[in-house]
Amino acid sequence: MIYQHRAMICRRGKLQKRTELFEKTRLENFESAGPPLIGSFETITGQDAFSICWQYRQFKNIEEWAAQQEFVSTNKPNPPTGKTSNISEYVDEVDTYLIQLNSKCPPIRTDWEKFSSINKDIKGVFIQNIYRFQLSELEEAISGYFDIIYPRYDYHGVDHIGLFGTIIGSGSVNRRSLRQVELIRFEDLSVWEDWRNALKVDPVYKKSSKELWFSKVASLDSVIMEPTDFSRIR
Repeated sequence: MIYQHRAMICRRGKLQKRTELFEKTRLENFESAGPPLIGSFETITGQDAFSICWQYRQFKNIEEWAAQQEFVSTNKPNPPTGKTSNISEYVDEVDTYLIQLNSKCPPIRTDWEKFSSINKDIKGVFIQNIYRFQLSELEEAISGYFDIIYPRYDYHGVDHIGLFGTIIGSGSVNRRSLRQVELIRFEDLSVWEDWRNALKVDPVYKKSSKELWFSKVASLDSVIMEPTDFSRIR
């Protein structure tokens, strides 16, 4: 499996309207153009708070993704008579990547429910970390991640969704994923705070994480996100 990782960048304050319009006018027929949208998250922190929606869409392989792109380019939806498609009015930029789950991570499910069956009562917050590395540090960094970082997500109320390497897009160089995307679900913000506080007083983690992981990270973009009503990952 591969995943399309897409940032829908909206004018500040317009993200909610874009999400509402997408759900109302596009969602019903969205999957007729290809495999499922499994994750849809709105940023709620940082300088891009309430202006970026991150989408995760699942594909079997690059060929299926390419076929979907061709389908979309030749089958653009026509707006209803007398109306215009308003979604584009709220989107300033779209950044698209293809990412692949690290082989050391447990597989992500592939049997997704219909949009109408999503349990909207299940709530949670998601941390998305986008790490970038120098090529010379990559292998050692990934090894350090699974030695010291990954085991720390075995914590009540925390679900590690995955660590994904970029295979197409900025951060992919000669099949090396210098851009790594980490997605973690926390039951709520209090669980996230408790988890962070537990790490702060763990002397083994503090020493090892600095040596084996954080010293290798060239840059980090971290945001807290909330799932939209139609996000299957919740």
